[in-house]
Amino acid sequence: MTTTSTNYLHYFKHYTYPLLPGDLLTDNIIHIEHVSLRDPSSIFGHNFRIDQEDTQSLAIRELSVDDINFAHGVRIGEHVVNGEEVIVRHKCAGLVCLDLRVFYALKANPALTAKLFTSQSIDRMYFDGSILVNAYGRRFVPALFHQDGAVRSVLSALDYGRGVNDRSAVLIV
Repeated sequence: MTTTSTNYLHYFKHYTYPLLPGDLLTDNIIHIEHVSLRDPSSIFGHNFRIDQEDTQSLAIRELSVDDINFAHGVRIGEHVVNGEEVIVRHKCAGLVCLDLRVFYALKANPALTAKLFTSQSIDRMYFDGSILVNAYGRRFVPALFHQDGAVRSVLSALDYGRGVNDRSAVLIV
């Protein structure tokens, strides 16, 4: 991995999950109340902590996969937008940015996640409802990427740009 890609995306290891995928999902309903992730270091390693969370997303207990929408936050005439600005735009539009718990549930169900990527014709899915910060104060959001038929999980720095193919998982309220 080059220095540039290391700075852009922090790839993390394959982690074991305390719940089996079937415990988190039944009939396309994600049972978020079964997911407890107050300590992001259990997924992303040490030096990460939750800095900010979408309070509306935290209130969700169950979520139908069919209700998940994908928004990019790029306006006409723009090619790329800073990740922080994307989150501000989603909030101003009244969208609920899905959080680390939904990320975790989808990561634990790679077949479903691959179907979501394919049905939506996207290859990147960001979970802006949970902002993590490292020991140096740099802010990140969890993301899932669909690459070469596999679903990969990453942390994406918010100070980098996003384009129209970079979609945030949101609920429209």
